[in-house]
Amino acid sequence: MARITVNINQKLNNKLLKISKEHNESLSQIIKQFIEIGIYELENSNKNNNNQESIESHCHQLAIQSNALLRKISMKLLDLPSDDLEMFKLVSKKKYQQILEKNP
Repeated sequence: MARITVNINQKLNNKLLKISKEHNESLSQIIKQFIEIGIYELENSNKNNNNQESIESHCHQLAIQSNALLRKISMKLLDLPSDDLEMFKLVSKKKYQQILEKNP
């Protein structure tokens, strides 16, 4: 087993000693457990970030597909030519930009 030396301030040392006494463990064992917990949390936070990006990507794709479906439905039900839909698209885009400017 590898051994390392760590320099810590007295306040942190006192906290670790208190924890080791409360749990009836050696100071080395307590520090090892904290390191394991830190590594576990670090690895899981990276997984959560990747998971969040995956969810956002999926939602974005669903929005694109929904828009395409709405466009086709609108053209058939409302009997609108694609030029009218383009006009609605431009007006909607302009309104969206105005909202973003008001709420950055």
